Amino acid sequence: MKLFKTTTLLFFFAGIALAAIAQQKGPFNTEQAIQKKTDIMAQELGLDASQKAQLLTLNKGQQDKHKARMAEVKAATKKTDNGNDKNAAKKAQMEAEKELKAYDQAVRKMLKPDQVKKWDEKYNINKTAKRQ
Repeated sequence: MKLFKTTTLLFFFAGIALAAIAQQKGPFNTEQAIQKKTDIMAQELGLDASQKAQLLTLNKGQQDKHKARMAEVKAATKKTDNGNDKNAAKKAQMEAEKELKAYDQAVRKMLKPDQVKKWDEKYNINKTAKRQ
C-alpha cells in the first residue's frame, strides 16, 4: 500500500508538469514544463520573487532526481519480473519516497506559516497518505 501511495505522489508531481505541457503547442520541453509548474505553484501559494526562484531551483533538482529514480524503478521492476532481485523495486521505491520527503521539507523551509497551510492543503505528501 505504501508503494502505491509513493508511486501515486511521484506521478502526481510528474502529472503537473505534463498538464502544463499539454496546454502548449510544440515539442516537449522540460525546462518550460518546470517553469510552468513553478509558476502555478507560486501563484497558488502566493510566493514572492525570491521564494519563486528558490522553488524553481528545487523543482529543477526534483525533476533531475525523478528522472534518475524512474529509470532505477523501471530497471528494478524488470529485474523483479525476471525473478532476479525481488527487493530491487522495493529499494528503489523507498529511495523515491525519501527524495519526495526531502523535497517536501525543503519547500516547507522556504515558506511562510500561511503558505505552509496552503502547501498542506494542496501539495503535502502526508495529506495524500492519510486519505488512503
